[in-house]
Amino acid sequence: MTDTVGFLSKKAAKQLDSTLHRYERETGHQVIVWIGDSTHGRPLEDYTLRMFNAWGVGRKGVNDGVAFFVFSMDHKVRLEVGSGLVKVLPDSTAAAVLHEVVLPRVARGENDEALLQGVTVTLRLLGGEQWKSLEGAFKASFQRQ
Repeated sequence: MTDTVGFLSKKAAKQLDSTLHRYERETGHQVIVWIGDSTHGRPLEDYTLRMFNAWGVGRKGVNDGVAFFVFSMDHKVRLEVGSGLVKVLPDSTAAAVLHEVVLPRVARGENDEALLQGVTVTLRLLGGEQWKSLEGAFKASFQRQ
C-alpha cells in the first residue's frame, strides 16, 4: 500500500496495508494499491503495465499479482491483473469493480470507502465469488447517494 499524494486517510491506508499483507500471507497472491498524482501524459494502460511488470507484482512463474492504480490529478484508476489470475478476475470484471464500486465513491469524495470496498470486492472475487452475486450483495452500498 503506497499513497504518494495523501489520497487516503492514514487510518484507511493502514487498514488496507494490513488487509493486503494478511491476504498475501494466507493465499500467496500479491495485491497492491499504488496511488500517485499522474501518468504525466503517458497512456494509462502502457504506464500501469510497465510499472506492474517492473515491480514484479505476484510470484515469479505464477504471475498471480493484482495492482490497483489511482492517479488523483488525472482522475484515472486501473486494475492490472497478472496472467495467472485473469480467469478469476477478467478485464470485464476488473472494469466493473472500478466503474461500479470505486469510481462512484471517489466522485462523491469517499476515497477511503472507494478503495476499502474496491479491495474487499477484488479479494472476494479472487477467492472464487462471482461478480453477479457480489454485485447484488453490495449494490445498495455501492450506489448509495
